[in-house]
Amino acid sequence: MMSDKDGVIRVFHNVCSHRGMVLVSEEGPIQGSVRCPYHSWTYDLAGNLKGTPHIGGVGVHKVDSLACENHGLTQVRSAVWFDIVFINLDGKADPFEKFIAPVLARWQPFLGDTGYTRMRREPDHHGSYTLKVACNWKLAVENYCESYHLPWIHPSLNQYSRIQDHYHIMFADEFAGQGTTVYNLAETAGTKLPVFPEWNQDRMKEAEYLTVFPNVLLGIQADHAFAIVLEPVANDKTIEHLRLMYVGDEALAPEYEASRQATLAAWKEVFCEDVLVVEGMQKGRASQNLINGQWVDSQETIDVENPATGQTIGTIASALPAHVDAAVKAARDCHDQRLMLSMSPYERMQLLHRIAKQLRVEAKRGGMLLCLENGKPLSQAEWEFEEAARYFEYYAGMADKLEGKSIPLGDGYVDFTEYEPFGVSAQIIPWNFPVSLVARSLAP
Repeated sequence: MMSDKDGVIRVFHNVCSHRGMVLVSEEGPIQGSVRCPYHSWTYDLAGNLKGTPHIGGVGVHKVDSLACENHGLTQVRSAVWFDIVFINLDGKADPFEKFIAPVLARWQPFLGDTGYTRMRREPDHHGSYTLKVACNWKLAVENYCESYHLPWIHPSLNQYSRIQDHYHIMFADEFAGQGTTVYNLAETAGTKLPVFPEWNQDRMKEAEYLTVFPNVLLGIQADHAFAIVLEPVANDKTIEHLRLMYVGDEALAPEYEASRQATLAAWKEVFCEDVLVVEGMQKGRASQNLINGQWVDSQETIDVENPATGQTIGTIASALPAHVDAAVKAARDCHDQRLMLSMSPYERMQLLHRIAKQLRVEAKRGGMLLCLENGKPLSQAEWEFEEAARYFEYYAGMADKLEGKSIPLGDGYVDFTEYEPFGVSAQIIPWNFPVSLVARSLAP
């Protein structure tokens, strides 16, 4: 990621177009161009290939067979919004303007048309905070989106933004969070800061906190905003990068320094209080099995290792004999209660199609996990999710086509055959195709 002399930010794959060498190994200033440490090819800050020393022999720095304009750095789609750089690696996402439009529409009564351009950060990383948390990043998102925990985890915050004054938000499939109608830090902490001029005067005490999935957390109040970028480090380690933004250059004046410090201190307190919760969930879920829709504790765990490196990439619960018995009982109860049989063929078909759709949604992320755990190439790992989705779609198509048959036995007789599930089956899944073989077993 580079910023040119005009402040334009671009994102590139950090690889030289010559022999695939990593170009930049750490963050820092660049004096005019990026130089490959291998053969000294150079690129300007717009990613254009500018120098190929001795490419045609000693002293011959250009050759007709190599057009520099065709061999620049590979750029990644990106956009800057809320002082955050958003990227799209595969290039298939909607334009960022279309993606973020629902948020702009929702926050129009608060930030209007000029609020985003008025946001200012303090220089020299003042107003920023980094928090290391021993949890999976998704648990931090889960915690951020709900206010149920306020009275017990955030007693100070609950004094000026109570649980009963909160509401929950979910829209456009990509955004979720919460809001409050009584945000009142100014009166509680004595802060006094400039406010967004287009903020609805009748809603000055409202505030909203949104997750822009997957890993960006945003908050807006009448006198400041904040953004948190969650950096996944490992399956059980996350770094939270917080930066506060104030309204206009005026808000950065010395006379407001005490208010800015009080605002940062208040949010530090809130987010540090959350550490106990998310780390506790991480520890708890590492020792649980999901049985009959509920998390069940296990006294033993298994480390999952990357076969290529030997590095532990996760910890899962071990299923002991009692857990197996409970799972079998849950399956038997489902069978005996005819929960699936009571559904119409159309409903079963829709259910299987929904599973297939979700498998495709998880293909990228799940494929990477399967690649790390299993060792198979990433393309094959992602294809396994596609294969699994097709199994569910195949049997979805059969749901309303499996019919009984009758045998003509003569007058006075009625004969028909009805297909019903035989009962509970246990599946032992080989290591090499865990996703597709699970689907092959479960979908029928």
